[in-house]
Amino acid sequence: MTKRNRKTLSAYFADGQLPTQEAFGDLIDSVVNIVDDGFDKTPEEGMKVAQLDNSSKLIGLYDEITVKAPLWSIAFSVSGYGGNAENNKNLNFFYGNNKATGLTLASTPEIAAGPEKSSEGKIRVGINKNDPEHELDIDGVVAADGRIGRMGKNEIRADGKWHPVIAGLDGCQAFEIMAGVGKPHSGRYALLHAYALSTFNSKKGNITYHQAHFSSRCDQIELRWVGGTHDYSLEMRVRCSYEQNAKEEIYVRYYLTQLWFDPFMTDCVKKDGVKNTTGGA
Repeated sequence: MTKRNRKTLSAYFADGQLPTQEAFGDLIDSVVNIVDDGFDKTPEEGMKVAQLDNSSKLIGLYDEITVKAPLWSIAFSVSGYGGNAENNKNLNFFYGNNKATGLTLASTPEIAAGPEKSSEGKIRVGINKNDPEHELDIDGVVAADGRIGRMGKNEIRADGKWHPVIAGLDGCQAFEIMAGVGKPHSGRYALLHAYALSTFNSKKGNITYHQAHFSSRCDQIELRWVGGTHDYSLEMRVRCSYEQNAKEEIYVRYYLTQLWFDPFMTDCVKKDGVKNTTGGA
């Protein structure tokens, strides 16, 4: 049985022709079968594409259908690429059949567990990274016109008093802070770029500043660690209030980036049967 084009099939069944068993076989093989070919289309789910014969490939995109190698391929996790470390299939976009480079979409175990836990999970994206460990995991160079942290959730009023940036901290913490404050046409402006590190809020915690201000040092922004060993906060203030009267409200605008994600250093202890990724045994 062979797949034929429409012209050949039409000739098999033209007026006066007696189609053979082989002609009928070619006709059957030349049309899509939902079960055998793994294609279906429904109003509820749209186009459905399934793997064939346990192959990981889903879609091959070609410049010409007669060419053997695709320009792009879409496939589930395959041996050597699109790792299956968490027992759930990743979706991979390859250039041609080159499994060394591509785009990978992966789900966390919560999503793979089903609808009950899917709201707790997140999607991971890997670029040239076959089994992404983070929401965006890139094996390569990133170029961007800018970079910004998450806007702070707590309001920091520029009234000269201390206000919490982030509270309820425990263990080892590290943050990058970019902040600015000012009042238009006042001649009072300040910028702060800082790294704030703390280990259980010990006295050896460190805050490194890069400061800029237009007028007086009194306009500068400051940070400090406060609290106990297992419940502490990072606070911010301006040295002198920017507010000139009771009706005026001026706020520090700031962005926060977390830099450390293992507060109790549990990943530093090698576990049996698990590869250590911290750089040492």
